[in-house]
Amino acid sequence: MSNAVEKSTKKKPMPLAAQIFIALVSAILTGLASSAFLGENISLVDKYILPFGTIFLNLVKLLIILSKDVLSNPVIPIIFKHSYKFLSLILFSNCLILL
Repeated sequence: MSNAVEKSTKKKPMPLAAQIFIALVSAILTGLASSAFLGENISLVDKYILPFGTIFLNLVKLLIILSKDVLSNPVIPIIFKHSYKFLSLILFSNCLILL
């Protein structure tokens, strides 16, 4: 009986699409609030926020490049399966190239 009660009281997790939409709306509101707060003083954004955005976009590029390489070459998944050092070396070298 207690298992039935526990199952019925569990909440369903929020769908991924709803989470993404909430993050998008909150990012837009944060951007509007920061532009209203800073006004013409954008140097704060250039100094502190822009590097994080650049790093994020470079990491996205890295994931796209790696996924393209892994999906197109049948040997690479076998290597990755057996050698985590090789994977970490490729990730590190691609990070250095993209930065």
